[in-house]
Amino acid sequence: MKPFKNNTILTLVCCALLLLTACDHDISTGSRVYEDGSLDRTIVLHKTDSDHVASNIFGVNEARDWKVEVVHATGSAQENREAKHNVTFKKHFKSVADANSEMHRAADTLFEIRSSFEKKDRWFYTYLEYSDTYVSLNRFKAIPQEDFFTEEDYAFIDRLPAEGSAITKSDSLYLARLDEKIFDLYGARTIFEELYADMLASMREHNVPANWTDTLLLKKENVYRRFFREGNLDDADLLYAAEGMKIPLPVEVQEAIRRKTEEMEKRLDFISKAYSGKFVHTINMPWKVVSSNADSVKGNALYWNPPVIKFLLKDYTMTASARQMNVVAVIISGGLVLITLGLFFFRRRKVSKA
Repeated sequence: MKPFKNNTILTLVCCALLLLTACDHDISTGSRVYEDGSLDRTIVLHKTDSDHVASNIFGVNEARDWKVEVVHATGSAQENREAKHNVTFKKHFKSVADANSEMHRAADTLFEIRSSFEKKDRWFYTYLEYSDTYVSLNRFKAIPQEDFFTEEDYAFIDRLPAEGSAITKSDSLYLARLDEKIFDLYGARTIFEELYADMLASMREHNVPANWTDTLLLKKENVYRRFFREGNLDDADLLYAAEGMKIPLPVEVQEAIRRKTEEMEKRLDFISKAYSGKFVHTINMPWKVVSSNADSVKGNALYWNPPVIKFLLKDYTMTASARQMNVVAVIISGGLVLITLGLFFFRRRKVSKA
């Protein structure tokens, strides 16, 4: 593999696993739900750089009306720019629609949380159904995931326990092989396909003769083997590959290739940063919790500690259901029962006297 440089593509993806074990970057997210459907969203970046106050994987900051609190990781007030800090962001939303709109901006390079809220009125109880979903981190869709991953792979991901929980040796081996499949096989191929397809489209757009696009198509697997072997495909390598095939690329095509590479690097950087985190999510319900898929529950608070692989390839939904007794309905029902019993005994007594 070539030494790392600014435009390295595959290296960034493969480094994610190293970052996962080496980085102490923890992230807490949470939602406090109110019975009217409004909610408070909290995001905490633990032991992070002060630069993340303005720029982070969630795209939240004071400019977007989030309340921000910065505290030195040891608990003291902020003193040193280079020191690590706990940065807390808070914002109130009138509805889940508002929250979803806020968390969906520029989803290709930002962490997205999608929420749902439903209120169901029954006679004795009113139920609240709420969920937060971590949207899949995968921002590359040039190849269907189904071409690489089986139902067994997805079932394995679903049954993985909370972060920090022990798993069997066989599951550890399966997880290691799945990581290899994700990054070394699927990741490499889907990135390559998107770059190559964009290069071909740009050539056609700028009227490069069809014989040259045909040449590029014929040599595609040769270029990919080089990409896979060396773990690197940046704009210079693509241009070098075209030059080796003596394909005359207009300046406009060369610039388009550079722009595409830069755009993909931003997506890769987002995936790498998000995958290196350890996530904790909390939902606080306004009423008594009756069901959920939480890792743990304490009163009306529910907690999840999902390993990042749970939302790397597909969405991960955290659900909670709560209920509150309808006191008026209970009183009315009790009154009706008493009236019915009274009438029954009154009639029975009247019949017995007759």
